[in-house]
Amino acid sequence: MTTRGQGNAAAAVGVLKTEHRNLGQVLNCLRDEIQRLRGLDKKPDLDLLFSIVYYIRVFPDRYHHPKEDEYLFKFLRQRTHEADQVLGELEREHARFESLLETLEQTLRDYDQRYPNGLDALERQVEEYLEIQWQHMKKEEEHILPIAEKALRDEDWAAISNAFSRHDDPMFSENLRTGFEALRHRIVG
Repeated sequence: MTTRGQGNAAAAVGVLKTEHRNLGQVLNCLRDEIQRLRGLDKKPDLDLLFSIVYYIRVFPDRYHHPKEDEYLFKFLRQRTHEADQVLGELEREHARFESLLETLEQTLRDYDQRYPNGLDALERQVEEYLEIQWQHMKKEEEHILPIAEKALRDEDWAAISNAFSRHDDPMFSENLRTGFEALRHRIVG
């Protein structure tokens, strides 16, 4: 791999890991907010939780995962079969995230409408979602990226880097989009 290619690889891997780290902060906030609900003696304001679900729907599910599927996973399949099994698992998880998020959002709405009933169901739904997301990111970073760093060519990395640089994370970029300012403040301080 040439120096230029290494730069493209480093840039693409850096963006992917940054997006994972950002999503991790959001997931930690989701977990913390759910735990906080246990200690309340009045109906909570659930705006933050609804904002978290909205963020996950807008950025990871609409931009991050499709870029992985269309670029990183596609190029990796073209260059090696070493990761085929894990890539299949990851793609199935990408497809499953939308329905998991819809279920989580509906469970959150149910809790909001039926308070104080529904907190146990909400906690279970959040824990399931968190576990799947954490395992998913771990597979990508610990299994897929090392294989990709060995197998992909300079031109693959250039295309991946270009694709990942097209969309800034709306909450963690300098140009915050409307609706994410309050959520970012709650998550990163």
